[in-house]
Amino acid sequence: MRAPAVVLSTITMALVVTGCGSSSPSASSTTVGAARLLGIVPAPAGVVAGTTQGAETWVLAGSGSSKSLSLIDSAGAVTATVRVSVEADSMAESSSELVAVGEAGATSGKVVLYEGRTGNMVATVAVGAPVRALAFSASGRQLFVLGGTTSSTDVSIVDTATDSVTSTVSAPRDAVGLAADPSQPVVYTATADDVELVPMGSGSASALFPVGGPGTALAVSPQGTFLYVLKGPATVRNVAVVNLATESVVTVVPAAADSVAIALSGNGRKLYDFVGTPTIGNVQLESLPSGAY
Repeated sequence: MRAPAVVLSTITMALVVTGCGSSSPSASSTTVGAARLLGIVPAPAGVVAGTTQGAETWVLAGSGSSKSLSLIDSAGAVTATVRVSVEADSMAESSSELVAVGEAGATSGKVVLYEGRTGNMVATVAVGAPVRALAFSASGRQLFVLGGTTSSTDVSIVDTATDSVTSTVSAPRDAVGLAADPSQPVVYTATADDVELVPMGSGSASALFPVGGPGTALAVSPQGTFLYVLKGPATVRNVAVVNLATESVVTVVPAAADSVAIALSGNGRKLYDFVGTPTIGNVQLESLPSGAY
């Protein structure tokens, strides 16, 4: 796989939503149409992560003194709340609705697993480093845990049948964000300058796309054809849409200011944008343009 010199630049265009960041395609991308905002669902203030499996959405939110998981329906009503550790800072959800919450302690981390329909705790899995990001395999049988310290970073592979770490794979030291490819045993992670591929077997990380700035979160389409990169400064976020077959950027779509995470709908045609500050929390849903899914 070659490493093309593609720069995902942050350029702005208007989006008619209060508090939203914005973007337009970079010079090296191909415009495929405009994204359309479908709605905004309120969430607790301080959103730090979120997942969705369709009609309902889990968000992890709170502050340094208190954090919780909230299950929110499409009307914005909170239907369940689960208290979690203040060290919780990341989450993922499997296709079988198993919710994983990652904790970042001072020198170590752990993952707490919950039943997605009820919020009941299923298991706790210790990992060797503070957790930065999580991603499930397409089958949900494996959970990939990105963890690291200032000296090293790796991806732990958790078997969800036994709730145990089966192996670890080295990752770039400054890696943040994680997304698993449903079509091959690799994960993608963002660094300060690149999006990198990390094989979950033999091999080492390889830079795929220079991004011209740090990415903060990633998502892969259900078919494994597109990679979505949330990037840019907090006040002007955007999402670069990368065609993985051609290793090129097809468009850059707007994202809300203060976005912290993104997720795809089941058919891959809609993008969920999780927004959080100490005083604000919401989930914004936009339709992706044709050619970007």
